[in-house]
Amino acid sequence: IDNVVVGEVWLCAGQSNMAQRIGKHPPRALADMPLVRQFAKGRGQESANPPRWTAAVGEDQALLSVTAAYFGEQLFRELNVPLGLILT
Repeated sequence: IDNVVVGEVWLCAGQSNMAQRIGKHPPRALADMPLVRQFAKGRGQESANPPRWTAAVGEDQALLSVTAAYFGEQLFRELNVPLGLILT
């Protein structure tokens, strides 16, 4: 086991607002935050991929929920601890 951190875990639930991914063109650039991670289970065709923790860094940011990512960015700046976002 490697790359394990301990910190805050937040449940991010909603409807289409949580399903919207950042994609290749975020509304504004997110800073690389390797200690902010999102766990999401795919739906539809994505469900063939096993759920995993995705760090808010580089190209993986495109996989993050827009709402959860910006919420997580604010929390991380205020709390300054590793942060897990579980998307439902």
